[in-house]
Amino acid sequence: YYLDKLLDKIFKIILKPMKLSLVNFLHPQQWQIVQKAAMIAGQCNLRLFAVGGIVRDALLADQTFINICPPDIYHFHGSNFISDSINNFGRIDTELMNQTQINDIDLVVDGAPKAGIILATALHKYYSQARLQVHDKFQTAELYFASHISNLNPINSDQIDWAFTIDLATAREEIYAYQGANPEVKNTTIDRDLLRRDFTINALAIEILPSGIATEIIDQFNGLADLKQGLLRPIRTGSFAEDPRRIYRAVRFAVRLNLNLSPAMVDEIKNTVSTGQFDNLGGSRLRAEIIYNLQEKPITKSWRIWQKLADLGALRCIHPELKLVPDFAKHLRRLAWITKQVNQLDNSQKLVKTGNTNFAELGLGLLCSYLSVDAFSQLNLALTAEQEKINLLSGKYQKIQANLSAYLLANQLTELTEIKPSFLCEQFSQCHEWELMLLFCQATKPMRKLIWCYINQWQFVKSPLNGKDLQQLGFPSGKILGKILAQLRNLYLDGVIDSPQSARAWIMQNQVLLQSQP
Repeated sequence: YYLDKLLDKIFKIILKPMKLSLVNFLHPQQWQIVQKAAMIAGQCNLRLFAVGGIVRDALLADQTFINICPPDIYHFHGSNFISDSINNFGRIDTELMNQTQINDIDLVVDGAPKAGIILATALHKYYSQARLQVHDKFQTAELYFASHISNLNPINSDQIDWAFTIDLATAREEIYAYQGANPEVKNTTIDRDLLRRDFTINALAIEILPSGIATEIIDQFNGLADLKQGLLRPIRTGSFAEDPRRIYRAVRFAVRLNLNLSPAMVDEIKNTVSTGQFDNLGGSRLRAEIIYNLQEKPITKSWRIWQKLADLGALRCIHPELKLVPDFAKHLRRLAWITKQVNQLDNSQKLVKTGNTNFAELGLGLLCSYLSVDAFSQLNLALTAEQEKINLLSGKYQKIQANLSAYLLANQLTELTEIKPSFLCEQFSQCHEWELMLLFCQATKPMRKLIWCYINQWQFVKSPLNGKDLQQLGFPSGKILGKILAQLRNLYLDGVIDSPQSARAWIMQNQVLLQSQP
């Protein structure tokens, strides 16, 4: 009976090509924009296609597609398959069906040179509140819609409350002058465009019609079958040597979607990196892949990505000496925790900053901190000004540790918690906030507690009195006021004084000594 049912479904697939529409997958306002793009494309004798991730994710959210095969089909990979009693795609379906935000809509325009730019420019006239960015060299354009956009459709009050981007690319093919180089592009047809894609599940496409009617899925490389079987496979041999950054994308997709890398793909990746040809590859594109992998949520997926990359030997693309430390998973979890806490703290304290602390950028710094000073100096990852100083971290940490150890010895103490907060603040104030956050990730538990106390409390402590108070007590203006205020702050941190009154009493007892200070 079950075999007959399975065969019936398979025959239906064979006899009737699968179709898909994005009408029910996109937010209504997003569909309105895409629909307008399809209308303009038709008027310009162009064809509009949805390609790649958005087609893949729409399929994974489509219950009809998920239920084509029984759960047992997902276990044919044997021991390599991530064991789970729940249907693999049933689980993904739940996540995607609960997803309320589609942030990137990748579209391809076929029919003319720079067709993507032509359509994006025309579409921007209707949605001028979006920011248009054109990449003439690559024949692509982006329309960025900020959060809480309004007036897209006065009849529909269901407004989008998150930012998203619509990418409009000309159907194009890429020519690599040499392995690992940035590609040169020229316009082509949608079929040729799909040839340049990385993996079979990302080479699926559907034509978008203004009516929103479902259209046949273009599947030249059996991506539908791979998606059903939980398999990630490149569309052609040699793609990783052509662009080794695809290795980082491959592992990200595999972990994100609980897919297996095909055995041939694993062998190809290992062979590609083992040549040493792409050691210390660097560049802004590899940096972007690193950031994407660090941004993967939940954090457990991110460290699984990095562990898999390490197992494949692919960390050599960053630097051949880069190795993940045994506690890398702990370091990453701690970094995620303290980043969240610092951002909440900054918001509650209303601190003036250019933006929230970026976990992924700190994560890149964490990876860099595992390198020796010499290896770090060889990196080519367009590091930020802060990240460029990562190689100084170990020296700062060792200096702080030495100072704390000397303090314990001089005062015959045994525990870090016995050290006066004022002395700890003096040590930690030598570091920037991002440096302390990275130190926090790799420090011992007692040290982490102290660093967090400084970040969360001690750095905000001020003297109970101000300069005017001191002048009223008879102290002249000048540097002496700053020195006394610093002393009062330290006394307040250490609990010697606890109020303006006790601060004044302490000053009266030590007034002669204070006034004699140089």
